[in-house]
Amino acid sequence: MEILYPDYENSALGTVNAILSHYGAQTRHAPLSMLQDRLKTAGRNVVFLVLDALGLEVLERHARPEGFFRSHLMDALSPVFPCTTVAAMNSYYSGLSPAEHGWLGWSLFFKEYGRVVDTYLNRDSFTQEAVQPPPAYTLMPYESIFTALQKAGVECHSVSPFPSPYCDCYKIEAGFEDQLRAVGELCARPGERFIMGYFTEPDALMHRLGPGDERAGALVRALEAQLESAFQTWPQATLILSADHGMTSIGRILYIDEMPELMELLILQPFIESRAASFFVKRGREALFEERFRARLGEDFLLMDHDQALKKLFGPGEPHPKTLDFVGDYLALGISDAMLESRGLGQNHPKQFRGQHAGLTRAEMRIPLIVAQNR
Repeated sequence: MEILYPDYENSALGTVNAILSHYGAQTRHAPLSMLQDRLKTAGRNVVFLVLDALGLEVLERHARPEGFFRSHLMDALSPVFPCTTVAAMNSYYSGLSPAEHGWLGWSLFFKEYGRVVDTYLNRDSFTQEAVQPPPAYTLMPYESIFTALQKAGVECHSVSPFPSPYCDCYKIEAGFEDQLRAVGELCARPGERFIMGYFTEPDALMHRLGPGDERAGALVRALEAQLESAFQTWPQATLILSADHGMTSIGRILYIDEMPELMELLILQPFIESRAASFFVKRGREALFEERFRARLGEDFLLMDHDQALKKLFGPGEPHPKTLDFVGDYLALGISDAMLESRGLGQNHPKQFRGQHAGLTRAEMRIPLIVAQNR
């Protein structure tokens, strides 16, 4: 499989900063120039939609060449890294790199709590117990783009299946058609505004079935048709459509718990993501860990040390103190069809995944930039 590293000069980070620049708000990083230029002709409604896992390879496989998505495709972009929803959406919501905001992945070890915690769900990753106060929200707050835009005098809205801690003017809509209808109602109001929407598909289905499954393809085409129909009714709207990450097919789930030669060298169970796993190794055992890791997992995972990872993966800017906590002595980065899991105490039922992300393959590391305008 082809390996791609994040390219922050042509990435999702530039997308959100182009939106900030368009409204005269303070940017956190360089705006994406092609989008900045396109926004010069924007109408009074700017709508930024993120479809979870709608990677470029998914579009190329499933969307019609002449359809709405591909006919309005402006360019291929790099996601931030790890290419996973937690890292990506918090970059979209903040305009910051993952290095800066610290929300690196689904499960993170918080030394202040002595637990690996599922960041969005605020629960112990192994016991499923609730953890309060919410670790990530408590220890890694930031000023959102909504706040920055409101300071610049911009009316902002968020449409999502979940309550938004980042925007004080949000609407919860679980279904895609309901989300699109809510966006249309906002666009019909007089005046200018920015609207951001997030939808959980096709990610959820592709995790279960795999990104190549025709049922995933049918869903992609259904979402495309719904969006095209809705967009035609949005007056003076510029639509920016992208994704948080792509997705690759999974053929094997490997369990670190079943590798005693590696487990005996670790201080903690690996965490962050199953294809971007952080390892903390007992002092003085690093060379032995590298040798054993490459012998056991070297064909499936690229091993990168702490300094290399900070330099190559998490983007520009001053790292958040928690980022430095989360990036271990080594990161294991998925480069094959395998994912690395921990069963956890008392968890004997293997997880079922046909698709996953957060690694370095081409399928995971390219996302679309789609732009359409109504005059």
